[in-house]
Amino acid sequence: MSRNSLFGAIFVAVTAALLAGAFRLLGTPSEMAAFQRDRQRVGDLLSIAGAIHLDAFQGRVNPKPLPAALSEGFYNRDSTRDCKDPSTGARYRYQRVSDAWYTLEANFELGSDALVRRGMKLPGPEWTHAPGPLKVKLHVNEDGSEAWSWKYRY
Repeated sequence: MSRNSLFGAIFVAVTAALLAGAFRLLGTPSEMAAFQRDRQRVGDLLSIAGAIHLDAFQGRVNPKPLPAALSEGFYNRDSTRDCKDPSTGARYRYQRVSDAWYTLEANFELGSDALVRRGMKLPGPEWTHAPGPLKVKLHVNEDGSEAWSWKYRY
């Protein structure tokens, strides 16, 4: 084997090892696209929760009862884009549980472990999930101290 062939073989082996390591750490291009969509889902749910909280306390000391359904404005308030699922274009699911409790739900392509492994910080431990639907139960704080309070996932 000539010297050039040996260097060529070493270069190919090192390049293959680096690519394999990058795919193992970051995932395939399709997994990276799924990560970007899931990151948008988390941001969208936080935006919707913030809009719900602001509406509940607008000009009030105590929150008003939550609406039975969300109007179009809750999905694009304080944003230049509409908060919809980036894959399907469907609205995220909202359900009023009581005057102060509600749920928001989205379908995630990756599990929370894959999101964290790629450097994303989740809003709280309640966001731990497998791929698929995540329903988070939220509360409008009566003291108005925070924009939202992530209580638990079920």
